[in-house]
Amino acid sequence: MNDISWEKHILNVTEYAYNNNPTKAPIFVKRYKKFYDEYHRIFLNKRIAWSLLDDYAEVKTGNNIRWYAVVGEGGTGKTTLAINVAYWLDRLYNLERLTMEHDGFVNILDSLPLTNAMKSVILDEPDERHHSQSKEGKSINSVLNKARQQKVFIINCATELKDIPSGIWKRLTGVFFTPYKPKAYFFKNRLEFREYVMAHIRGKYSAGKGYSVFQEIIDNKTFPYIPFETKDTTPFTKKEQKDYIEYKTNDYKNTIKKAKKILSKEVKKSDDIPEIIKYRYKLWKGGLTQKQIGTAEGVTPQTINISFAKYKEKLDIWYKEVGK
Repeated sequence: MNDISWEKHILNVTEYAYNNNPTKAPIFVKRYKKFYDEYHRIFLNKRIAWSLLDDYAEVKTGNNIRWYAVVGEGGTGKTTLAINVAYWLDRLYNLERLTMEHDGFVNILDSLPLTNAMKSVILDEPDERHHSQSKEGKSINSVLNKARQQKVFIINCATELKDIPSGIWKRLTGVFFTPYKPKAYFFKNRLEFREYVMAHIRGKYSAGKGYSVFQEIIDNKTFPYIPFETKDTTPFTKKEQKDYIEYKTNDYKNTIKKAKKILSKEVKKSDDIPEIIKYRYKLWKGGLTQKQIGTAEGVTPQTINISFAKYKEKLDIWYKEVGK
């Protein structure tokens, strides 16, 4: 692809994105040129930039959203690639819109315009702390269901596709696979050609294929894909990069600390306490007698006392932390 045809493509796609208004099209040519730094380095492969610009146009002109995954072993450049993709799709992207927590993800969405935001957000290997059928999981899924009108680009980094939160996993429209530096591949749905590569990948991955599903597509040419080489740098300053590394380090420290507490039994779980017993205990702590609670429920006071005795230590901890 020479520079002339590349620039023509940018103009054509951009005119489409702006309802065939050619006066605004040149801003994207300038945008691409701004991707070069003072040393004339570019941060994203040209073929990937071309493909992503098509996605950008489709989101811009429709009530749409794009969900990407960046998958590969640690150290293969997933986060760097995700940042460069985010930056290309959103010229005002900054590292404040990169998070490792679902709560942070929802907060970022809340901080953006509710319609036509055209902003990028990165979820970097988050822990799925909330089960998809839990109250918290359902609330997050509800946000994801309605995020389409916001017109955002969601990029999720993960070691394995199975590590991606289920609410995002089922919505993926494209995936970057980074087997080793600097090699990478890009697979995405192409609805205009009725090519649903993500459904194929989800099915094979769920059947235990793992990374080999990508190699099968490459070897058998089952679907179109883009091979490319990743870059080692991003448009952000060394200080911003350093702050992000510190953020990841602190998150890792907190994860270790939490694991040590759980393994040493310093934190006693209350999840196995039946809700009815928590309810009784709260009433009892509130001033009702065991006889009054038993009468209201149609059980004997002895039944109430036995249920308290069985979970006594855990009930005390639960009540101090969340019971009040």
